[in-house]
Amino acid sequence: MSRIPSTPPDPPGDTEGSGSVLDYPLRTDPVMVPATERQAPRQADADGAPLYDWRMTSRRQEDPVVLYVPPTRVVPVVFVPGIMGSNLKAIRDIELSVVKNGGRTRELLASRGERVWNVDSTTSPLKADNSTRWLNASAAKRQLILHKDAVAVDDRGHIELHSNDLVVPLPVGNNSDRQRKQVLANRLADKRARGWGTISWYSYGPFLNWLEQTLAGATYREGRPSMGMQDLLRRVGRSPDGAETAPPVLTDAQVRKLAHFRFPVHAAGYNWLQSNMDSGAELAAQIRRIRQQYTAQGLSCEKVIVITHSMGGLVARAASQLHGGDQDILSVIHGVMPTDGAAAFYKRFVGGFDGEGEGVLGRVLGEIAARVLGPSARETTPVLGFGPGPMELAPNRHYNGGKPWLFITSANGKVLKQLPEHGDPYREIYQTDAWWQAINPEWLNPAKREINPLEEHLLALDQAAEYHEKLAHRFHQPTFAYYGNDARKHKAWGTVTWRAVAASYVQLAAGSQDGMANPTVSNHAKWSENAQKPLHGDPALWRVLPGRTDVAANQALPERGLHDSSGQPVRCVVQPPTDPGDGTVPAAESAAGVRRGRPVVLCRAGGYDHQGSYNDAGVREFVLDSVLRSLDPLKVPA
Repeated sequence: MSRIPSTPPDPPGDTEGSGSVLDYPLRTDPVMVPATERQAPRQADADGAPLYDWRMTSRRQEDPVVLYVPPTRVVPVVFVPGIMGSNLKAIRDIELSVVKNGGRTRELLASRGERVWNVDSTTSPLKADNSTRWLNASAAKRQLILHKDAVAVDDRGHIELHSNDLVVPLPVGNNSDRQRKQVLANRLADKRARGWGTISWYSYGPFLNWLEQTLAGATYREGRPSMGMQDLLRRVGRSPDGAETAPPVLTDAQVRKLAHFRFPVHAAGYNWLQSNMDSGAELAAQIRRIRQQYTAQGLSCEKVIVITHSMGGLVARAASQLHGGDQDILSVIHGVMPTDGAAAFYKRFVGGFDGEGEGVLGRVLGEIAARVLGPSARETTPVLGFGPGPMELAPNRHYNGGKPWLFITSANGKVLKQLPEHGDPYREIYQTDAWWQAINPEWLNPAKREINPLEEHLLALDQAAEYHEKLAHRFHQPTFAYYGNDARKHKAWGTVTWRAVAASYVQLAAGSQDGMANPTVSNHAKWSENAQKPLHGDPALWRVLPGRTDVAANQALPERGLHDSSGQPVRCVVQPPTDPGDGTVPAAESAAGVRRGRPVVLCRAGGYDHQGSYNDAGVREFVLDSVLRSLDPLKVPA
């Protein structure tokens, strides 16, 4: 086996092998195919340098053995996932103080190094390795395990090879099953070394495999374009569908430029509970290390292309604009970024994660999120309340153009109150003692940690506000972006409405609802509404019925039981989403805020849900188009 130094290709080589540790049963047996020429199979060593393997053959065979050398200029593609898209592990033993047999003892919740958030498994995301831990988990356990200072990124996530990776060229005289498995293990090891195990495979893996294989296919053999290059050349003369302002069409030279570069795809998981400013600093450092890694191999690596999903866009903007990453970044491609937050996070603060998820992928991950982070506000508050990252996704001062987005209406739709009244959601919605408060301070510290829970929460809230003010108008140049604008299948909460109606109620037994056990809600009532009865007083003066702050007739829609100023019981229920979006991020109120970054291409379309957007064919076309345009500043031989 020979390690070939990086030398200029003429012509460029074929697709690269890639991979991580062979930690799961192969879905398909690797295919050994005879080569049309005597071609030495290529793989990568631990440093990513090409390795070629060939056994000695008969002297009667005089045709040469061909070693295709990949390009020496590298443009790494770094993918940054959304919130909850990165795997996390405990960085210390996590224990809960409990009373047992009349004495106090410590219950071990997670050992140092143990996985605590890992969406994927080798069979189904519904059987993720953390699923049983969270069944009926108490709010106290969630608070301790999912704390920003107790976890770090875990790189042991599930990885699968692309079907092309399973094809292993067959050297003459060698059909060793052991060698085939070693080649595949090396390809998996390469992907893990590039961070693919740090993110959710179920959400992003197929996209990463597709992107890497598509870009690697842009090659020539004996001066002729490969099939992959021929497919890419069909984009000549086109611009992406859904572009708000159509850019110039792609040229033949722009597409053919791909053949001069390698595009290894990296994944950059991050601790999504900490501030995106902190994650941005880590991403900027990681990008520098990636460039140094390729430079140390004798390759030319000027800059990287960053592709983001959802909250990953906030991380990338912090890396570029606050931590010097702009010097190492060629372009940023944002996908469904909650530029100014998303009102769905207000719903999660006041009502938990139950009932969430659009599309098949979204519903599956919504179920997992509800299981881990909590179906109701009592479970989510001790997690979200101390996490600057999640709070940075709540609507900020710039959300909806600074106009009110939280409404309280009567049964007939009359607006009784709209917030924020003075443009400050932090003081008027998040940090308030009004009944619509996003975080109930009484639920912050079920684990009885020796802290001032309100003080720690307000510190996290201040970090979120600081992020928004520092990054509000700062975007990498150049930026490309797409967002969902679906008014039919994927509506989102652009604005949130509490519908208030006079009502009477019959109190049910604690822990039950219509006789059905429900341990996530402490008290329940059967309501009888009377929409004709008037409501009295400013809603800010209404008071919560005792023990009625977490009642929900439908767990997907948060509910409050109140007394108006006359003492009349009032039932308030958050109404379903009605605004165009992707099921999570609303188009006009938040996603379109990326226009402030003057993107080279900005696409809006419908038909995809937030979590699964990178599986949409139109989105993938947009990504390829953006990669091609990103290369414009790089010079290649004529």
